[in-house]
Amino acid sequence: RRAKLTREIFDAELAAGINGYYLADTFMQGGADDTLKRDKVLTPAREQFEKLAKGPPTSRTVWIARAWAAEVLGDQGNPTGMISEFNAILKIPRLEAEDGKRLVGFFKVRREYLQALADNNPVQLSAVEQKLRLWLGRYGTMQKPPPEVIAIRFYLAFVLQRQGMISSKGGTVVPLPGTARQQFEIAEKLYRALSQTDHDYTDRSAKNRMFVVRRLLGEADKSVMEYPTFEAAQMAALIQMAKRNDTEQ
Repeated sequence: RRAKLTREIFDAELAAGINGYYLADTFMQGGADDTLKRDKVLTPAREQFEKLAKGPPTSRTVWIARAWAAEVLGDQGNPTGMISEFNAILKIPRLEAEDGKRLVGFFKVRREYLQALADNNPVQLSAVEQKLRLWLGRYGTMQKPPPEVIAIRFYLAFVLQRQGMISSKGGTVVPLPGTARQQFEIAEKLYRALSQTDHDYTDRSAKNRMFVVRRLLGEADKSVMEYPTFEAAQMAALIQMAKRNDTEQ
């Protein structure tokens, strides 16, 4: 009972720190004043993680907190400190550090993902796609997927969607090139699965799925008999429903 309560207390305190971390994302990132306002939120979050990281190395929770504390260092303009701490966590041979290593891998690939989207470079996007797949191959089979697994699945779908747009010159090429079609089809399946469960990416997945479906099927003006599979007909029905809603609005 003591162990259970201790774990629940840690989870609550960790959630408080994570909430503070994401609260910082609600501030605009522009001038010096914006940075100061953001830091006022990030600093307590980092201090919370650092407090939780003070424990025995045999505790898995210590490594989780250390990974979060390191990520905040990077967001506060200390990439050297972040990388140093990331590397230290990755070198730990203990089994208890595995959750910390999983988070480190997540944080690293997330940064590369965001940079690739900002640069909109096909080579970067392709490289990030492979890293996202590798991370999912290692951690994406958990029976109860943590939030990082959900996020990485969404990132992978969005990277494929972005690559499909580049491959098809903005999705205006008809018919779609084979590469673009394959990228859109995989993205659609990922979005479909994500939109069927309740989490932070549910609504975004549903909207992005509709975007991808429209790239695959156009405006879905064909007869139902012209669609080769039930799945294709179902997606066409979704497009027609969306068009009707647009008209009503």
